[in-house]
Amino acid sequence: MMHQLLVNGAAAGCAYALLGIGFALIYRAARLIHLAHGAVYAGAAYLAYFMIGPLGLDRSVGFFLRSR
Repeated sequence: MMHQLLVNGAAAGCAYALLGIGFALIYRAARLIHLAHGAVYAGAAYLAYFMIGPLGLDRSVGFFLRSR
């Protein structure tokens, strides 16, 4: 159980880090706060959830279909 908590925490931390790096990169390049990056992240997460949950696809299949 503790291993699963560590894996889930590391996965969430990596996702938050990628989101923060994306915001920082856009801000450094354009000197503009651009919030569409978060909307794309949320849309991709919802799409992955929909493919894995209600459609019943395997996680790896859902990941590869989403990344196309």
